[in-house]
Amino acid sequence: MADFDSLPAVALAGGPRRRGVARLLEIDRGLGRLLPDEQRAAATRDLMVRVAALPGGRWDARGLDGTAPDHLGLLIVEGVLARELKLVGHPTVELIGPGDVIRPWVLDVDEPLLGFETTWTAIVPGRLALLDREVTNEMGRWPQVMAMIADRLVSRTRRLAATQAIAQVVGIERRVLCLLWHLADHWGRVTPAGVVVPLPITHSLLGELIGARRPTVSAAVRELSDRGELQRRPDRTWLLTGRPEDATSYVPAGRRRGAGAASGRFARVPGG
Repeated sequence: MADFDSLPAVALAGGPRRRGVARLLEIDRGLGRLLPDEQRAAATRDLMVRVAALPGGRWDARGLDGTAPDHLGLLIVEGVLARELKLVGHPTVELIGPGDVIRPWVLDVDEPLLGFETTWTAIVPGRLALLDREVTNEMGRWPQVMAMIADRLVSRTRRLAATQAIAQVVGIERRVLCLLWHLADHWGRVTPAGVVVPLPITHSLLGELIGARRPTVSAAVRELSDRGELQRRPDRTWLLTGRPEDATSYVPAGRRRGAGAASGRFARVPGG
C-alpha cells in the first residue's frame, strides 16, 4: 500500500519538481488566527509540513491506504476536490477546497452494509499538506492551532448540511441559485460585474450537488441567464449578477425583477 510520499512532487518556481517542506502558518495563515502575537513567530518557525501536488482530474485516494493511521489528515492548500458518493447509481457530491482537512484513510476495515462507491476528482489542481504525527505533536504547544483545525472540520460539516438542505428546495431554478450563492459564501470574489464563483462546475456536477438531472439543470441555467441572475464565464466559472436574498424568493417564469446591487459583504466595488 502507498502513502503520502507516493503523491506527485510539487513544481517549485524556477526549480525542479521535488517534494516540498513548508511552514504550515505561511501556507495557511488562517490557522494562526487565535495565536497571541508573542507566540506567532515560534509557531510559524516550528510547525513544518510536507507538501505534494494535487493534479487535476480523477484522484485515486486509495493510494493513501498505507498512510500511518495516527496522522491527522491532509490540508487542502490550493485546489478544489469533488468527493462523489454513489448508491445504486445515484450520485451526490461534496466540494472540498482550501483550508479544509480530509482524511481519505480510515480505521474501519469492515465493509459498509450499503454498497457506496466513492470517487475523488480534482476539479481545480493544487497542493496538499500532510498533517502528520510529528506536526500534530508540535501543535500541542499551541492549542489555538488545533482549535482552528477543529473549527475547519465543523465548518465543513455545516457546508455539507447546507448543501443537503438546498437539495430539498422546491424549484430547480431556486436550487441552482441557492447553491451558487452558497458556494459564493465560501469561495466568492466581488467584482464590478457581480460576484464570481471561481469554480469550473459543469451542469452535471451542479445536478449532483442539488439532486437534479443535467438536462433539467441546463434548462434552469438558461432561464436564470436570460433573466440576468447569472452568467457562465468563458473559463467555465460562474458570475452571479443578482442579490443573495433573491435566491430564496426566486419565482420562475414571472415578472422580471431588476437585478439590483448585491448587499452586505457581496456589495459590488469598483475595480474589484
